[in-house]
Amino acid sequence: MKEKAPRKSPKKSFGATRNKRPAGKIRIMGGSLKGRTLKVVDKPGLRPTPSIIRETFFNWLSPYIHKACVLDLFAGTGALGLEAISRGAEHSLFIEKDPKLAENLIQTLLDWQVNQQVNQQINQGTVLKCSALSWLDEPKKIEHQQPFDIIFIDPPFEMNKIKSILAKINHQKELLLTESTIICLENSAELTSDDIPESWTIEKYKKRGDNHYHLIFT
Repeated sequence: MKEKAPRKSPKKSFGATRNKRPAGKIRIMGGSLKGRTLKVVDKPGLRPTPSIIRETFFNWLSPYIHKACVLDLFAGTGALGLEAISRGAEHSLFIEKDPKLAENLIQTLLDWQVNQQVNQQINQGTVLKCSALSWLDEPKKIEHQQPFDIIFIDPPFEMNKIKSILAKINHQKELLLTESTIICLENSAELTSDDIPESWTIEKYKKRGDNHYHLIFT
């Protein structure tokens, strides 16, 4: 007797959008703006910091975030700098070279100011449309009243210029750093002491998937 071939399950039809990744959203996780959502546009290289990593960063930063002056390099959606404002930072400067992403971030600041009038902190965000690497060579191009207490660095993983970025920051330390600036850095590999300036220390480190994230004391 001939055995019956196993019945195949019908193929699922995914329609015309199968190969098109839909734009997503990420949510502010704590503070006065908790629950607000940011649109994530479909851009090559755009890789917003996952919520679990953002939560780890801000748990690490909880003793330091109040009234902090924050720099969000390679801002993208601006999630890190906005989360900092939400949790009590005095000001966040966002550096983003992609015109579309920079405009979206500016619009977010404007929209949230209108929709949440009681929260005056949202006025304390500034977006600068330029390359983070170029700006680090000449940070005097933007008027800023004080160095930064906290710096977020989350460049595209394929950039492979972390050591150069940190060296540029250290070179401009009189303009950018206080005596106790903290750097939160996300990278595709774990840093070593050879990657950071001699006087700096890697205070905390964790890994999740391909994400290596560090808390650096300058």
